[in-house]
Order: sequence, then C-alpha cells, then structure tokens
Amino acid sequence: MKDFNIWLGDEEKIIIRSNTDKYSNVTVSLNNINNEVIYKTDSTFIKGASFWYKVNIPLKDLKTIIVKLYSNDVLIQENEIYDGKQLSIFVDVPLGLGDFMWVTPFIRKLSNLYDRKLDVYGYPNYEEFLKNNPYVNDFYDRTKYLKEDINKRNENFDVFDDQTGYPYFYSDLRQLACKSASITLKEEECELDYIPDEYIEIKELPEKYVVINPRIGHKERTFRRDIEWQELVDKINDLGIPLVAIGVGPSEHYDKLNIKNGLNLIYDERQNSLSQTWHILNKSECFITFDTGIYIFAGTTDTNIILNGWTCDPWYHQPFRNGSRCYKFHTVRGDCDIFCTTDPKSNIGIYGTIKKMHKSNECVLNKNYACTPSPDMIVDKLKEIYE
Repeated sequence: MKDFNIWLGDEEKIIIRSNTDKYSNVTVSLNNINNEVIYKTDSTFIKGASFWYKVNIPLKDLKTIIVKLYSNDVLIQENEIYDGKQLSIFVDVPLGLGDFMWVTPFIRKLSNLYDRKLDVYGYPNYEEFLKNNPYVNDFYDRTKYLKEDINKRNENFDVFDDQTGYPYFYSDLRQLACKSASITLKEEECELDYIPDEYIEIKELPEKYVVINPRIGHKERTFRRDIEWQELVDKINDLGIPLVAIGVGPSEHYDKLNIKNGLNLIYDERQNSLSQTWHILNKSECFITFDTGIYIFAGTTDTNIILNGWTCDPWYHQPFRNGSRCYKFHTVRGDCDIFCTTDPKSNIGIYGTIKKMHKSNECVLNKNYACTPSPDMIVDKLKEIYE
C-alpha cells in the first residue's frame, strides 16, 4: 500500500494526502509534455492531512507527476491521477457489529464505480471487520470528526442516517446502506466482504466438527444454557459428531457447557481474534446459530449454516454466497410460522402504521415464542446435511 494518495482537484490544484503516522518529507515535481520541470515544491505533512498545490498549467499539458517519499521515487502516470475529492462513507448511527457487515457490499460497489479506495468513518469496534479489505483506504473514529466537515472536503456518503426510517427489521440492510447513493445492488453484488489474517493452527481442533455460538440475546433468539443448549450438545455428540463452541460473552457461563466430544473455545485464547473465529467457522461442516452478529459474519465463510427460527423472516438477513441465497443455507422453525416482527400488518394492527415497529423480543401473538425450534428439530436438520 502506498504511503500517500494523490489526485487532481481541478485544473489548477493537486491534492497529496498522507496515509502514514509519521512526518513525511515529500518532493513534488511536475513535468510538461516536453518533460521539463515546470513546478517543484517540498512539504511535510502528517496522517490525514491534505495539501493543495497550484499547478499553473492546463490539465491537458500535464504529462507526469513524480512524488519522492523517503527517498523512494514513485512514478504516477496520468491514468492513475483521480479527478475529484477523496471518497468516503460516514456511519451515522451505532450499529451492531454484525449489522456493520451489511455495509461492505456498498463499500465495494462505490470503490468499483469510482475506481478508488474509500475512507471509512465509523465507530472504533468496526475497524477489525475492515482489516485487509481491498476497497478501504483508511479507517477513522467517526466520534472525532464532524460529518459537516467530511462532507465539505470529501465525496461522502452517509450510511444509515436519520432518513432510513423505522422498518429496520423488514429491510435488507445491504440495500438500506446504499440509500445514500440512490442505488440498488443486484443480487450478485450482495456478498459480504471479510478477509482474515492467516490461520493460527489449533492442534486440538477436530478434523470434522459442528460449531455452535451459545450466546445470550433477547429471549426469542437464544436457548437456556443448562437446558436447551446442553441438550443440543448432547444430541449432536450422541450422533458421533464432534462439536466446537465459540463465543466471548460471559452471560450465564456458557463456557461451562459439557462437551464430551469436541472443544469448548468460549473465552479461550485460541479463539482470540475475529480472524481465528472466521477460520474456525470456515473449517467446520456446519454452524448452528440464531440470528446474531456472528451469524451475519459467518455469511462470509463457506460452511453450512443452520439458522434457528425466530420472529423475523430470515430473507432479510440471509447471506448471499456463491451466487445464491440458498447456498449451504438451512433454517429450522418451531411450530409458529408467522414472522410477526417482519410482518408490517402486525404493526398496523398494533400502531395503525408501519412506521412504528414492535420490539423484536416481543411475542405479540402470545405464543411464547413458538417460532423457536426445539433441539430435536435442529438435530433432524443436521442429519439431513450429513446424509
């Protein structure tokens, strides 16, 4: 990656921006069509700063720009110079970590359209999700910047701003993220992006195994640790299938699950990064999960996914992989097949409008979350996959 960006602001200005954390001495030389140096300047800048240089020659006469950084000559031809402002997105509202993944197709789309990388202004805990992302130039903590200032100096797009409206759960968030650019993604553009670091071997990891993420969430998206989760673990082990548990949350001591055949990696330093979690999922035969952040993240892997049913229609959060929404995707529902949270009629019946939505953890049908499947239902689906 270059330690700087350079592009044309207009016929009389050139912008050079540092990507490094160090003070950088830069020499800028401009040559005309006869290869004569017609402008030269030296400058120093720090990370994130932009400097404008007057060229004083028509753009059509500009042949080559030479930038010397740390005594290393870098030659930038005309077709590598961008006519425009730095490109960026600005995340307006705090999102769940998994929800932030829905922004990555929009990032890729913008980068391909503009043929350049983006700066991302987001909340600090999103940064690891963009590590190694080939479409991202740099990440900034949005709490330290004013959106108005970003809009002035960048070609900026707000993501999930105040105009996104209320129907959060009955929207495809990939498409909602694109609203600020007034574009819609095609199906084949809906894959999520995550590029992990290299895998650090876990010697104790079984050769073939199933993964669960026994987390605490709202009561419509979890099991009790000592009852349903343990029952599911026992039934999978009874099939002779090794099981691996992942997670970092302390609620209800899920690290105390008794796994007779497999590995409990909850709080374990061997599952100490997002990259390691990705590799553990990608190497598995199947991942059994509720609709959580790690479920969305698993949509960047190649494993089978069994999604446990809840109050929302799975279509809205369904991963798009290998050209299909159905690729290695399975869902298991309980005895209630009504998606009350993602059914606008439910909200009209309660509030008289679709602009107000009842909470996803409310069973407005008074069926005691009958949409949640039993461990036996999940195991039956797992058997189908293994057959």
